[in-house]
Parts: sequence; C-alpha cells; structure tokens
Amino acid sequence: MFTLKNDSLYVSVLDPVADRGRLGSRYCTGCYIWQVTDMRLGELLSGPAYPDPAPPVFDGQGAPDAFERALGHESARVGDEVLVIGVGKVLRSSGITPFHSRHNPQVTCFCEWNIIQGSDSITMRTSQEFGEWSFNIIRSLILKDRILRLVSMIESSGNTEIPIRWFAHPFFPHTESMRCCSFSLPVKLPGNPGFMLDSEGFVNT
Repeated sequence: MFTLKNDSLYVSVLDPVADRGRLGSRYCTGCYIWQVTDMRLGELLSGPAYPDPAPPVFDGQGAPDAFERALGHESARVGDEVLVIGVGKVLRSSGITPFHSRHNPQVTCFCEWNIIQGSDSITMRTSQEFGEWSFNIIRSLILKDRILRLVSMIESSGNTEIPIRWFAHPFFPHTESMRCCSFSLPVKLPGNPGFMLDSEGFVNT
C-alpha cells in the first residue's frame, strides 16, 4: 500500500498492482482510500466485513468511490466485455439488467495507473479506450492537516460524450456521537436512523 501521513493522520491507499487482490469490478482502483488512522484515536473507517483484512472486494472498506455506469452495457450480451471507468474491462457474465458489478465481478483487464507520490500527496493517472470512448483520468489525494481531499478529473480525448454517474462510498465508523465527515457542497441526506446532518454540514452517527 501507499501511505500519506502527518502528525495527525495516517492514510493507507491501495496499490493498484500490489493490492490487486483487494480490487474488483466495483470501485475505482486508483486512489482507493483503504483506511484513515488518527494517531490518537485509531482507525476512523470501517466496512461491512471490518476488521477482516480481506473483505469481499464488492463490499470493500475505507472510503472508496465508483463510476457506476459501465460503458457499452446497453448492447453487451453475456460473454461480452464492458468498460468500467477507473477499473478496466469487465466481463458481462450475467444477463441481469440493468448491468451492475454485483452480478458481473470478473475484471478481464485492469487499467494501468501512472503513479507519482509525495509525502503528503499522491497522484494517479490512466487512459482508457473502449468503442467510441477515449479519455484520461487524473486523481489526486492531498493530505493537509486533518483534511484529506480527493480531486478527480476525467478528460475526454475523443468526440463522444462520456456518460458518468459517480458516487462516494465512505464506510463511517460505528461510534456514538462522532463527527466523522463534513460536506462543503449543498447536500441532503434521506431519513436514516443511523446518521444525521447537523447545521455545520457534519454527518453525525
């Protein structure tokens, strides 16, 4: 794994090659945040199988994110390949519609990332092509004080619009009255007995 650290936080980031056993067809494989550890409080993130060191790749742990729409899925038949942005080529092994990585877990070719790491940042870049689509992905994780920021950019190098549906999937810790995440953009959360959004934009458990 790659690490970012300062006096407050220690961030574990999956290596897209060395940690391939922890990767699957769901989450973006570049800048996958596996764990954030507070030097005083310990590990801050969890997951469905946490603290299992090898959770199912579909479930994962930490703070992964995903580009959910698979390119080419509308016309792909069982046995064909589709492209999952930030993952690679995935075999359509199930006829279940709509396409979802839960039912199609086999990655036939992972995308390759060019990685540049500093002491407080890491940047991963890749290029993907599939059918009429061609694009570059640049993702950077920056750690400053107690803020970990992910900046993600997709740059089309073709003439066809790229359909994108992205979502962050952080696994918050199961602790009482812990302010675990804040949002700086307008956001609303549906009713959930486990979480609430306070007036300062923090998610409270």
